[in-house]
Amino acid sequence: MRKFIVLVFLSIFVINTTAFAFFSGGKKESRAVAATVNGAKIYEDTLVKIARHRAEETSRSNPEFDLAQARSVVLGEMIFTEIILQKGKEKNISIREQELKDEISQWERSPYDELKKDTNFKGDFAEIERSIKAQMIYRKLLLQEYVNELKPTEEQMRKFYEENIHFFQEKTKYHIKSIDIWPDQDCNDTNYADTQAKENAQKILERLKSGEDFNSIAEAEILKRETKALNKMGIDKPAETRADVNSHFEKLTAGMDPNDPRVKIAKKVHEMSLQRLDENPSLLSKHRKCDTMYVKAELNMNPELQKAVLLLKPGQMSEVLTLEGYGRKNNKNTYYSIIQFLEKIEGTTQSYEEVKDRLRQYVLNQLQENAFYDYGPKLIKEADIRFTNPADDYRLQDKKEVSEPNVKE
Repeated sequence: MRKFIVLVFLSIFVINTTAFAFFSGGKKESRAVAATVNGAKIYEDTLVKIARHRAEETSRSNPEFDLAQARSVVLGEMIFTEIILQKGKEKNISIREQELKDEISQWERSPYDELKKDTNFKGDFAEIERSIKAQMIYRKLLLQEYVNELKPTEEQMRKFYEENIHFFQEKTKYHIKSIDIWPDQDCNDTNYADTQAKENAQKILERLKSGEDFNSIAEAEILKRETKALNKMGIDKPAETRADVNSHFEKLTAGMDPNDPRVKIAKKVHEMSLQRLDENPSLLSKHRKCDTMYVKAELNMNPELQKAVLLLKPGQMSEVLTLEGYGRKNNKNTYYSIIQFLEKIEGTTQSYEEVKDRLRQYVLNQLQENAFYDYGPKLIKEADIRFTNPADDYRLQDKKEVSEPNVKE
């Protein structure tokens, strides 16, 4: 009996000891640790999940960006996130729960509650949430730590004004309108098409010289080009009403799979067009009006247009100009143009006093940027960062810039 009691006692002791170890966390760590930040652990499994997602997303635009590179980048971000969160706690900086939810919704352009349902969002939703929270804290830390440095002085604003005077200058502009005649880009004989366009331009010039209205001819040419383009798509004429717009959309998408990405894009564009049309019914005819434009002659890419603009006087009309522009398939083509010079608008320079408020904001932006890149390295230098694999220590690499944790793809 005595032996039995001893055995029972020992059994209870062993069971309780094991249970205590389990519930108290005494069980050996089963998750691999990639690094620690002042003792806080960065887990390898979370790191790899996010890195795998980042590599997959980034490789679409940069095929050479692999998992190893993604892991290195994400590890740096996770470490910096942890540093900021710890510093925020030390400085008693907090972020309200709703404030964080709103920020995440704005970042990802989707309701927070919908995003949270996907625990693997961008690899790991919880870590993405921590990262965005860290960014919010970082902004508050900057304002707290650099409160005295983020006040633009008169000297700084004047220096910025003098060094960037071109920001506050408006170059001399020439107000013109034009009639453009393009060669038929569907014609296989480019020489013939070019000759025909040039002859058409000369005929238009003769009509203008005989007194015909410049705007009317310009609008007729625009309508002619638009109608021809629509005819090639099986549409008789340009839309004149809202019903026409709907009819055109139906013809263009007829027989296509509704799930085809092109149809989905076309549908969105169509809906936006209808919305704009409801707001401004005149849009259907407005785009066919003879547009006027402002040319900064010294910046224009067509030497002949520059020359013509500078030689004309207000109200005068040019001869037929041979210009270059981009036509079908974005190919560079020769076309012909007749311009009418309306007015010359002399350039101006805004004074320091006129732009003082803008200068204050420009300088403040510079100071904030300087503080942003100055504070990050300081925080990293102060932190006790330890890597399980020494090869992961990015501080040993020649990296001069430290950026805010980036969770957006």
